[in-house]
Parts: sequence; C-alpha cells; structure tokens
Amino acid sequence: MSTNQRLNVSKLNELKRNFGFPDDYLLRIVPKYPDMFRVVNYTGRRSSMEIEFTSWNPDIAVSAIEELAKKEGCEPCFSCSMPSTWVKPREKFREFNSNPYISPYWEPSGLVEESMRNG
Repeated sequence: MSTNQRLNVSKLNELKRNFGFPDDYLLRIVPKYPDMFRVVNYTGRRSSMEIEFTSWNPDIAVSAIEELAKKEGCEPCFSCSMPSTWVKPREKFREFNSNPYISPYWEPSGLVEESMRNG
C-alpha cells in the first residue's frame, strides 16, 4: 500500500527474497517493463531511490482474499480454524475480523494519516 504509487528501493531490497526478485532486479526487470514502472529519485540522495508505478490496472489489483469473497458473494475477511477450547483467542479473532478489510492494492489518496487507526 502506497499513497504516492512509489516504493522505496532500499526497503524493497530488504524484501526482494520474499518476492523472489533476483539481486539485479533493478537492472533486469524494471527496465523491461517501462510501461508499468520506473526508477525515480526526487531528492537526489542515493537512499531515496524509488520504484514508481507508471500505470495502474485496478482489474489485476485484487488480493486473494477479495477474489475469494467475490466468488462467495460476501465481504472480504480472514478465515481461521481454532480449537473450541480457545475461547479468548477466538473472541479476539472475531473482533479483529469485524473491522473492514483494507486491500493492499487499495488507492489510499483520500485517506488522512491515522484515520484508520482504532482508538
């Protein structure tokens, strides 16, 4: 989720293994898709390089949770199975799951900082 359609390269480097990116993704992958994203640096500092999305397709920006909810005709939520003896964790999970689901692909441009924080 990003308010400006950009991801910091140094932060992305910390997660590149989780995403299956090769070490040279900035040289091999990013230039291959200029219609989708590009590397920018608006401050001039080396640690401020960002990958900016140049186009946004809302049709492919759907999480697995949203897709499943759409197929089942219900609101997006998380599924979890706990033993019947776990009463307190189950109540906490239900409370957590009663909050509206925010997609990681959601466009948060109208969101005010901390407006989604509870209490």
